Amino acid sequence: MIFRQNLRVTVLIIIAAAVAGMIIISLPGPLPVIGRAWAPKHTLNYDLDLDQQPERYVLEKQRLIIYEADQELWRSPGDWQVTLFNIADVTHDNRADLLLVVWKRGSFGQARPFWVTGQDNEFTCHLYIYNLASQRLKPIWMSSALDPPIKGMRIRDIDGDGRNELLITEDYSWHQWFSLPGKSFSREVTTWQWQDWGFYRLE
Repeated sequence: MIFRQNLRVTVLIIIAAAVAGMIIISLPGPLPVIGRAWAPKHTLNYDLDLDQQPERYVLEKQRLIIYEADQELWRSPGDWQVTLFNIADVTHDNRADLLLVVWKRGSFGQARPFWVTGQDNEFTCHLYIYNLASQRLKPIWMSSALDPPIKGMRIRDIDGDGRNELLITEDYSWHQWFSLPGKSFSREVTTWQWQDWGFYRLE
């Protein structure tokens, strides 16, 4: 009797998870990132374009807006969910970069490789890097879908070589969102450094 009851509960959990997944996929627009509530409003002043007039970076409700004085220079697209941003030199050109952690549908956008076929509409995490020049954001590097996604991000020179490393907290709980009760969520901090054209994991 106990076995049958446990089996029935397990089947109901699987069915509920499948129904919830179908509802999420069928919605016309993105929801707040699963498992992550909207973070408190985060504001940072920084002169990214070196024009002696700091910009104001405002992250609120997963939307990043950049202002200079009273002028809005840029805002993240409506179908993006920006969960983190940071400003530091990660490309080792002695100029600060703007880093965004973005959730959106589709892995490649307009730069989709010709060998990738089929639908490209999955809700995935990405890391984007920009510079600011003449009041315009210039994309420097834009990742395809990251697996596992980024939960946290810190930037520092950990080995004292004068070049910043990217410390990423990876979130494996994304894979376990519909897992059975009792299965623990795990996170891992990995270290990355820019080399030529992209980030490489340091052992």
